[in-house]
Amino acid sequence: MPSTGTSGKAARLVLRRRLAVARRGADLLSRKRQALLAEQRRLRDAAATAATEWAQAVAEAERWLARSALLDDASEIARIASLTRRAPELTVAWEPLMGIVRPRISGLEQGPAPPISSLGGSSALHYAALAYRRATRVAAAQAAAQIALAQVSQELSTVARRARAIERRLVPRQEAQLAALELSLEEGEREEAARLRLLTRRRATL
Repeated sequence: MPSTGTSGKAARLVLRRRLAVARRGADLLSRKRQALLAEQRRLRDAAATAATEWAQAVAEAERWLARSALLDDASEIARIASLTRRAPELTVAWEPLMGIVRPRISGLEQGPAPPISSLGGSSALHYAALAYRRATRVAAAQAAAQIALAQVSQELSTVARRARAIERRLVPRQEAQLAALELSLEEGEREEAARLRLLTRRRATL
């Protein structure tokens, strides 16, 4: 007999409530799983797109830098770089989503584009600098998408594991407990009815 702290019909009510709660929990987890699957697909596409854009941006920047190497002296490039160097400032916002917190790039400050031409650099170096600035923006977006994808995938795994535990173990166990209790109560009711009939016949013969 299941441990409910009660017995008989009261225990049946307790088990029915527990079973209803377990089934609702399984349904909610199933809905969350479907929502997470959709978000995972979206983020996977976003991460793939960002990775492609980043690879293209880096390739473009490297092409311009290679052209600049033919036009600008290495020491001149180093001098201009020392005058225009500024570390980008990235601002990340953390957004709640179905039990997780995922990153979103809310700002990337790189400062104004350096006046490379007025500093003595070639147009190729100018375009290389612009291309690297764009590559930096795309790299930040790719990183955020990858982190968000990893978080959603981890939460999806957790939700799927909990859903399986409820659907494959908890609900069947509670259903079996309820069925056994129902059978026990029915047998008790039949025995009680039989005793009442026997008692009625005995009284009738007196």
